[in-house]
Amino acid sequence: MSYISRLTGGYLIGAPCAVGADNDLKIIPEVLADFETVMGETPDMMVYDRGADSTPNHGSLKDSGVKHDAIFRKGRNSLKDLSPQLMAKARRERPLSEAGIATIKCHRYGFTKPRAKSVESCILKGHLAIFGANLTHLAKDLAGTVS
Repeated sequence: MSYISRLTGGYLIGAPCAVGADNDLKIIPEVLADFETVMGETPDMMVYDRGADSTPNHGSLKDSGVKHDAIFRKGRNSLKDLSPQLMAKARRERPLSEAGIATIKCHRYGFTKPRAKSVESCILKGHLAIFGANLTHLAKDLAGTVS
């Protein structure tokens, strides 16, 4: 299992998971550590689907200094601790993350059905797909066509 994170502005980062590879209930500490390594800081807000709704994940976010825990919880009280503005932002960002994942899985970036003969080859194809999507996004940013 791998994770893909959408950064503010639409760029993507991702990596294969080691610890949280079996499910989303254990993935947050690993994603946070990798984010801090890549970006050099803790994110202000973490938006994640309800698969990550667990006490350890909420605790990890709080302990790491993430200001806004936006894990969509199971049940009616999802995102109850957020202001209306942050709730609207989380609801907007969540589908955009899924769109980023769908983008790298298109034929353009060759990650639809990677014909990798090894785990390492599949990881490489994933990184190349993320790189291609980010390069396309950068070109659009530079041309002024991304809103």
